[in-house]
Amino acid sequence: VLGVNIQDIDDEYADAFQVPERAGVLIQSVIEDLPAAMAGLREGDVIVAINGVPVESVNELRIQVATSSPGDIVAVRFRREGEALELDVVLTDPNNPYGTGALSGELLEGVEVAVINQTQSQKYGLERSIQGLVVVAVTETSPYAETFAPGAVLLEINGVVPESVDEARKLFESGPVSRVYVFYKGRVAYLAVRP
Repeated sequence: VLGVNIQDIDDEYADAFQVPERAGVLIQSVIEDLPAAMAGLREGDVIVAINGVPVESVNELRIQVATSSPGDIVAVRFRREGEALELDVVLTDPNNPYGTGALSGELLEGVEVAVINQTQSQKYGLERSIQGLVVVAVTETSPYAETFAPGAVLLEINGVVPESVDEARKLFESGPVSRVYVFYKGRVAYLAVRP
């Protein structure tokens, strides 16, 4: 996985984005914490080659990436405001794009969380000093639907600030009932949670 939203370019796009190759793939957006973003690719970059092989369409790029394995390093050649640049990108597993120490995922049945970053802080109106995991979604059928709501922050689990979803799962597995220090709508409280 590269972690980009992309589209083909035509002659007008090639002129607008200063791409003399007249072909390539425009990055519409990059997904935070995935390989392209971590390597330094940005929206507006136009990918023109992968590992030295020209890329002229979205399908060609996907085929090129699919022939590589998770952990492989691919050389991505691209144009940024007309300048030819190249970056090495380490691919991740499409089934586990965030790898070990996942930055987002299902923590408890029906409860999706994410490590707080700048995007999450802005979305949920959190102060920068707040660290931990923020609840991003709770299914109606989750046994924890009454306990957690989107925007709630798990500040501590059994006295430890969780730095990844994997770490949080291990903290919950450390005993039959866990004490969770939660911040929600300006208030903090302890909850006893049985995973």
